[in-house]
Amino acid sequence: MEQNLTSEEIQALKDLQEKTKELTKKFGEVEMQIQTLKLVKTNLDNQFQKLKSIEKEIGEHLSKKYGDGQIFLDLGKVVTPD
Repeated sequence: MEQNLTSEEIQALKDLQEKTKELTKKFGEVEMQIQTLKLVKTNLDNQFQKLKSIEKEIGEHLSKKYGDGQIFLDLGKVVTPD
């Protein structure tokens, strides 16, 4: 048996399809933003690791030169225990 949908039912289904299409598009946009942020985070992680490596090198250099002590950067001084 074949029956016709009412115009309201047809419109409701079309509205549902359109909203589903819009939502799918928004999910795609959000996923692209997530992927972009992951790339940015990876880049920042790499930069952070490089900074930590430089920090370690500088610390080792200063320890060899001045011995273990406390650095007062504002005064440009290193104070070591006697």
